[in-house]
Amino acid sequence: EQQQKYQQTAAETTAAEPESLMLTQQEIATCWQEISAIYVAPAVETYIINLVEMTRHPQGVSDTLASYITFGASPRGTLALDRCGRALAWLEGRDAVLPEDIRLIAPAVLRHRLMLSYQANADNCSPDDVVRMLLDAVVA
Repeated sequence: EQQQKYQQTAAETTAAEPESLMLTQQEIATCWQEISAIYVAPAVETYIINLVEMTRHPQGVSDTLASYITFGASPRGTLALDRCGRALAWLEGRDAVLPEDIRLIAPAVLRHRLMLSYQANADNCSPDDVVRMLLDAVVA
């Protein structure tokens, strides 16, 4: 059944006219302007900063987390969480970012920004596991 759904979706996508799937440069610029205008409350900004900060100072969360992270996210991780949070809120038709938005996008934004330790690998702990540990420990 999954295979049939996939094939049907692929056929519908292929059947659509390519021009109807493309955005103009002006439409993209308008989207970026709208996304940039999405409000991020100071509490959400603090939450974003704390999440990224804890990747660099995981001993503030737990000894286990500290043993799993060799290098944490750079300040660009903070910017990426902010921008992706705004984009998600915009896609959902909201004018403000919620802490739940940040929790939802954090694994995708942070997983490749962390360098895990040998201990994490030995314990079969993935970057997503580490991000979940962070999200469980850092209060919004």
